[in-house]
Amino acid sequence: MVQRNPRQTNQVNDIFYEGEALPDQTSAGAALLFTFSEPVQLVWVLVGGEVNGRVDPFGGVPSANSGIPSLGGSPTPITMSIEQLQVWAPSGAVVSVWGFRY
Repeated sequence: MVQRNPRQTNQVNDIFYEGEALPDQTSAGAALLFTFSEPVQLVWVLVGGEVNGRVDPFGGVPSANSGIPSLGGSPTPITMSIEQLQVWAPSGAVVSVWGFRY
């Protein structure tokens, strides 16, 4: 879902222009692929519950032992321009991803 920021101006660069929330996905113990409609510059990843996940925004495939840690129940920010990222989480964990364009 794409939302535009009604406060966006051409004079201020520290507020987002547009946001996009991707549909939640439930992990089966393998990496999940999330794709935005166009690149975003700030991504938030939330692995639900008390379980930890791993994120790879660099084109690799995260696993239980590789990738950027994402602590369960706490959103993890990724500050780089990307269109796709993969998230690994234990089976049954719900993963939420949303991003902003500046």
